[in-house]
Amino acid sequence: MNNKKIIVVSKRFFISGIIFFTLINDMPIPLELNNIVDNALFYTIGKVAMEKLTSTLSKMQDDTATAEDWRFAALLGEIAAVAKNRLSADANEIEFSKGSQVWVERTAVRLKTIR
Repeated sequence: MNNKKIIVVSKRFFISGIIFFTLINDMPIPLELNNIVDNALFYTIGKVAMEKLTSTLSKMQDDTATAEDWRFAALLGEIAAVAKNRLSADANEIEFSKGSQVWVERTAVRLKTIR
């Protein structure tokens, strides 16, 4: 079977197809795809988490949320806030490395931190 005759609908679909093919055939994912796989996985996790947060917030507005829903929404909200802060910190680090006057916070070991 010649796997090179694949019609690429989108990059994400193509990568998903490779992952699906390798998992179905019990083959290891090629090393060069690991970073792409990680990025696709993290993106998908974030997207699903935000969809779940939206759904849970809707339940809260409808007054049908359980105590567990409230705790879950608080956790997802905190994760979203930290992720937004991380993106902002990364953008500031890039600008700082270019010599721009931006605020950065560092720990004793010179790592970015989230306040």
